[in-house]
Amino acid sequence: MSGYDKPTPHLSDERVDQLWKATAPRVAQSALVSRRRFQVMALAAGLLVILGVGVGLGLRSRVPSLELVEGQLAAGPAQLSLPDRSTVALEPLAKVQLEHAQSDEVRLALTGGRARFSVTKNKARSFHVLTRGVDVRVVGTRFVVEDLGDGVLVSVEEGIVEVRSGDELRRLTAGQSWRASALPPPPVEHASAAPPAPPPAEPLEDEADAELLAVDAPAKEPVAPRPSHPTPSHRHVQPANAAPPIHPVDAPLTPPAPTGPTADELFRAGLEARRAGRSHEAKTAWQTFLGTFPDDARAGLASFELGRLEMDVDHDALASLTALQRALAVAPNAAFAEDALARTVQLYEQRHDVAACNAAKRRYLSRYPQGTYAVSLASLCAH
Repeated sequence: MSGYDKPTPHLSDERVDQLWKATAPRVAQSALVSRRRFQVMALAAGLLVILGVGVGLGLRSRVPSLELVEGQLAAGPAQLSLPDRSTVALEPLAKVQLEHAQSDEVRLALTGGRARFSVTKNKARSFHVLTRGVDVRVVGTRFVVEDLGDGVLVSVEEGIVEVRSGDELRRLTAGQSWRASALPPPPVEHASAAPPAPPPAEPLEDEADAELLAVDAPAKEPVAPRPSHPTPSHRHVQPANAAPPIHPVDAPLTPPAPTGPTADELFRAGLEARRAGRSHEAKTAWQTFLGTFPDDARAGLASFELGRLEMDVDHDALASLTALQRALAVAPNAAFAEDALARTVQLYEQRHDVAACNAAKRRYLSRYPQGTYAVSLASLCAH
C-alpha cells in the first residue's frame, strides 16, 4: 500500500443498519417538506385561476345589459334584448338603432362596428338588419354583421340568412359569409346652406307612375284680416312726416323662447301612443311632428307609420296614400320602402284605379323582383 492510498473501512450489515436508522428521519423530513412545498404551489396556482375567472366575470358583468325599445339607439359594448326576445351583442364602437318593432316585423339599423344577432324563430315575423345599403333578412338564426367602413361583412353561424344589396340577392347558410362594398351614403343636408336641388327622378313609364312620388301639399287657409282698433284720444299719435324712432345699436335682441314640444318628444309620443293602441293620439303626434319638423331625419319614418295607421286602423285609402307617397319621396331608399311601395299597390287596388295600380306594381317589381310581396301583388290590378 502506497503512502497516497487511504484505507477503506469495512462496513458490516450492522453498521449499515445503524447509518440508515440515523439518516432515515432526515430523509423523511426532507420528503415531507418537498410535498408540502408542492401542495402550497398547487394551491397558489388554483387561487390564481379562480382569481382570473373572477376578474373575467367581473369584466363581463360590467358590459351593460339593455332592453331596447322602438326608436332607441344603443352603443357597444352592450348586450341588448329586443321586444321579440331576440338578443344583440354589440362589440365596442358598434351602434344599432331599433327602427321598428311589431309582431310582424322587426327592423334594426347598424350604423357602425360589429354585432352578433341571435334571432328568435317566428315564421309570422320578418327580422331585418340594415347597414350601408345592405338588407339582411332572417326568420330565426344566429349571424354576425360587421360594418367595415368600406363594406359590409355577413357571417352565418346557424340557419339561413337572406342578404340583399341593390339588385343582388344572396342566401347564406351556416358557415358561409358574404362581403359587399358599401353603397354611397345619401348627401347630408346642412341647415345653414341653401337647400340642394332635388335628385333626378327615376324614369316613369306613364303619368300614373308619377303619382307615386307626388305629395299633396295641404291647402293654406285664408288668413282673416286683423281687426282695427281706434286709437284712444289720450295716446300720442306721431305725425306722418316724423322721423322713425332711433333704437340703440348695442341693445341686445332677445330671441323668442321656443314653445311647444320638441321633435324627439313628438316622435316618441307617436311611438308610445301607437304601442298602447291609441291610434288617434299617434296620428296627431306624427301629423304635428311632420308639420313642425318637416326636415327632420325621421320624417320619412313618421310618414310611413302615419300611412300604416291610416290604412290598417282607419281604412282611409286616400290619407294613407298621401302619407306613404310622402314617405317614399323623403326616404326612397329606406328600409320601409319595399313595404310602402307594396301598400300603394294594394291601396290603388282598393280604389279601383287600374292605371295607377299597374304603375305602382311595375315600380315595385322593378325594384324588388324577388321581394317579399312579389307573389301576392302579381294577381292585383287585373281589372
